[in-house]
Amino acid sequence: MNIIDAIIIIAVTAVMVLCVRSILLGKTRECDSCDNIGCTARQDGGRCRVAGNMLRHASEALDDQTHKP
Repeated sequence: MNIIDAIIIIAVTAVMVLCVRSILLGKTRECDSCDNIGCTARQDGGRCRVAGNMLRHASEALDDQTHKP
């Protein structure tokens, strides 16, 4: 194993640790604002309006990108 292999392994490990950390920290913060505006989707298993809007905007952005020449 040479120095390039070690650098690649260290970089991949660092990125993986940062991704896991981001997921764990994001889990507690993503829906906090929903409870503040009266959203009951988490309690009754309904649909989250914020997530729906986010997906709709992403879909529209992808459609705009695919229709451009």
